[in-house]
Amino acid sequence: MIIDYNNFKKINKILDNKYQKAFEIDNFLLEKKLKEVLISINKSKKPTKIFKHNSKIVKTEFNKFKDLHQNLNKLIKEIYSRKFIKILEEIFNIKKLHPDRSNLYSGLNISNKGSKLNEHIDFNFNKSIKKYRYINLLLYLNKNYRKEHGGIFYIRD
Repeated sequence: MIIDYNNFKKINKILDNKYQKAFEIDNFLLEKKLKEVLISINKSKKPTKIFKHNSKIVKTEFNKFKDLHQNLNKLIKEIYSRKFIKILEEIFNIKKLHPDRSNLYSGLNISNKGSKLNEHIDFNFNKSIKKYRYINLLLYLNKNYRKEHGGIFYIRD
């Protein structure tokens, strides 16, 4: 087990209305597993994409899970597990959620210092499986994060 399910009792609701729900959970991973996952990022094979700005790498993206180190694959397997999906179904009051096993719209993005992700709307329909996206899971793996580091995240209502 990599996810600290005890911290799901400490959900901080950011947005909760008829159309949208957003929440955050601090310390989503067990502390000792977080260290393993962070180490595995550097042990993963070639990224799918590399983004540069002024000749500096600002972001790397992995969406071929077979190229990820085994500890990252264990985390993904747990996120795709029936146990985890069931918890999401309860939190969001949605029945029959399905993870995106095609990895078409999922992956690991590593943003370096100074990078920026512009406001955008994620894809909401997967043509190959003919299903709509209902949930986005963003997992931040910043160790010792402090607000002065930046990384402002917001959801437009």
